[in-house]
Amino acid sequence: MFEDDGVFNEDGAARDFADALPVQEVATDQFKPNQGGHVIVWTKSSGNWDAQISRRAGMSPDDQDSFDLWARDRVYRLIVSGTPELDGWFKRESDGGWQITARSAEGWVDPNG
Repeated sequence: MFEDDGVFNEDGAARDFADALPVQEVATDQFKPNQGGHVIVWTKSSGNWDAQISRRAGMSPDDQDSFDLWARDRVYRLIVSGTPELDGWFKRESDGGWQITARSAEGWVDPNG
């Protein structure tokens, strides 16, 4: 699925790549209580990106759709901009990838209530 020839330089190719990414459901113990999922990307030697999208298992269908759209849009924006820092990605020390994490509305606890 991930091409290693040429660099994505057109918005259409970037959108197609992001929209084709599979989303993995991951056990809830893999996330903090306030996290809905995350996206991790790595730069290949060709200059292209590789990506992994993971979301918390057990989300409602509406939350799944919302997360999937958010995650794929983050990948698209990263490919087009080429600058992960601008959208809130952080560098992973463990593997050199970049990660962005989505909050989960269900995981938040109201401190006043």
